[in-house]
Amino acid sequence: DGVTVKWFNKKEVQNVQVSNWKINGITEDRKGNIWFTTDELGIGCINTATDSVTFFGDKEGLPTVQFDEIVRDGNFNLWISSPCGLLYMNTENRQYQLFTDAEGFPKPADINAISYNARSGLLYILTPDNILELDPNKSRAEIVSPPVSIIGLSVFDKERPVGHCSGVQLNYNENFINIDFASIRFHSTKQLHYAYKMAGVDKDWVYCGGRTNAPYTDLQPGTYEFAVKVQDPDGMWRALPTTLTIRIMPPLWQTWWFKAIQVLVLVATGIWIIRLYTQRRLDRQKVEIEKTMAVSEERNRIASDMHDDLGSGLTAVRMLAEVANFKTDKDGAARNEIEKILLAVDSLSQNLREAIWTMNPKFDKMENFISYLRYYVYGVFEHSTIAFNFNAPDSVPDILLAGDLRRNVLLCIKEALHNIMKHSKATHASLSLAVNAGILIVEIVDNGVGFDVVGARTFGNGLNIMKSRMEKYGCEPEIQAQSGTRLVFRIPIAATGRVQ
Repeated sequence: DGVTVKWFNKKEVQNVQVSNWKINGITEDRKGNIWFTTDELGIGCINTATDSVTFFGDKEGLPTVQFDEIVRDGNFNLWISSPCGLLYMNTENRQYQLFTDAEGFPKPADINAISYNARSGLLYILTPDNILELDPNKSRAEIVSPPVSIIGLSVFDKERPVGHCSGVQLNYNENFINIDFASIRFHSTKQLHYAYKMAGVDKDWVYCGGRTNAPYTDLQPGTYEFAVKVQDPDGMWRALPTTLTIRIMPPLWQTWWFKAIQVLVLVATGIWIIRLYTQRRLDRQKVEIEKTMAVSEERNRIASDMHDDLGSGLTAVRMLAEVANFKTDKDGAARNEIEKILLAVDSLSQNLREAIWTMNPKFDKMENFISYLRYYVYGVFEHSTIAFNFNAPDSVPDILLAGDLRRNVLLCIKEALHNIMKHSKATHASLSLAVNAGILIVEIVDNGVGFDVVGARTFGNGLNIMKSRMEKYGCEPEIQAQSGTRLVFRIPIAATGRVQ
């Protein structure tokens, strides 16, 4: 017959079962949308074009979610009865106005029925005692609400004057506040609804209904803007909310200038510590340099004295011994003793030269140390049948070696070379020097018969003396005595020498 019937089930209407709506009244607006009232969900609107349902309740600013009868007037606006009074709603802009007994309307409990007569254009309200006739076009007086006013501010329940100022300043420990506001009207204020928002605290508007205060606790230092707006009985929100700027001052230790002073103090302290450390380090270096210079001067003096005194004395003894040797018979027993004296004088002279070389600070450089060793070892093997090689780095690091270190290394090398000459039966030997990562490496190798390392350490004095000389420098001699002999000293020179 051309009539279409559509059934709304629970799957098609926002997962809300129609059976749970408890519909009390139903009507249609000029666009064909279906409006209905419920006991618990407020006022519902079914958009027949999209089959969607929208509910209007207390969250949308309505005074309640329980509505009874619903009637449409000639302008397709709605008149709805509720326990709070008679509600008028514009279906176009969804604004509303509540009429109560404060405006002369019947009490909500006295409204039995509502009816609209399309011919007369009048709305009729049935009460137990009479019938109220209402013209919908004339009953909605344009009521303009004055702006909402902020009338008070309390801090920890103590009133603070606000007046007409647009801002207030509080200390950091005055961060528990309560803001009072109101909109003054000449009739019932129960129909007014408020919403407020504190920028920086509230993410959205807080709809508080008819409550006229906004409490805030534990506000952090900073600047906040509090805004409040009012909704009048027509359902209109004031376009411009009333605002109040609240500035909570930070404590002394959180102010920018206090933090700047802290940074300056830290920087100044750091600079002072660095300067103090640098000055003390320079003082220590100065003292060390002075000590080193004093020691160098003393060593130089001793070396000069030894050369002048002992050297000249040994030279005189040798000259006397040579004269006596010349005047003595070649086959006489005295001549043999004189020759022993000459050998002893030569040995003492060599030892004196080594002592002077050790004491003289001008020979502390690694380059001079290597040159002296080359001169010495080639002198030892000059008349020997053993082929000898001396290996040293092409690029000699500029390192100073202490005199006692040079002397002990030289004595260990002399002991090793003496053993090669006397016991090894070698045909080839070598001495190699290298410096690697602060380690002086001395390596002595021969291709002789070797020896019993364990027995030599137990009964021999040579290896034990070498070990005792090197231990003070943190060096343990490495010995390999199979198929020849290999002796290695790895001497840390970071502690015993210094980089120039």
